[in-house]
Amino acid sequence: LWWYQQTLTKLYLPSMEMGEYIPIVSSGKFASLPPGHSATSTTPSSLNSPLKLFYVGGISDHYQMHKLFSVLKRFPNIQFTICTREAEWLTMRHEYPALTRNIRVIHTIGNDMEKELREADIAVLFVKPQKYWEFAVPFKLFEYLGFRKPILASSGTLAGKFVAEHNIGWTIDYDETALSIFLEKLLERPDEVFKKHAVIESVAPKHSWRARAEQVAKDLTQ
Repeated sequence: LWWYQQTLTKLYLPSMEMGEYIPIVSSGKFASLPPGHSATSTTPSSLNSPLKLFYVGGISDHYQMHKLFSVLKRFPNIQFTICTREAEWLTMRHEYPALTRNIRVIHTIGNDMEKELREADIAVLFVKPQKYWEFAVPFKLFEYLGFRKPILASSGTLAGKFVAEHNIGWTIDYDETALSIFLEKLLERPDEVFKKHAVIESVAPKHSWRARAEQVAKDLTQ
């Protein structure tokens, strides 16, 4: 960090919020350069029945989704798929209620994981807010965006703030009542998912890996 301070004119961080945790380097050198995506449009032509939610990533203490599990037990007409590492799930599953028929856990990667994501209606980042989530920029946020999936995120997280600011999904409180109300309304008006698709199509290209590279190239020529 001392060497960065002496030599750099710009230090890229996943988010500007992360700068609060970087000592020594002057904040004036910070710039935001979050992850990107490389996917092309994969918007489904129709909604699934039942409605399909999908999450890919860790399920450790940083990725607590207990309230989502609890609420979905009351919504048998919504299917939720969690794609996570098997070892991590085996370590954490005792914290979660017994799986109901509409919740499944898989451990696929690569093309098999992407196939599951393509078939989903909504991608999930509905996690318990923690200090970490106030500055963390999950790669999966942009992976979801690249696959043109509306995102369900939680308030009090940087990911939720991004989703709300760009109108690419829904950001709600990490609360069982708030989640239940949201899901009930969504089942009544599933066309709300399609409304998000139009927005996502315009937002996604601005957050591709190509767009990130163009940003760096522009910075280097200024």
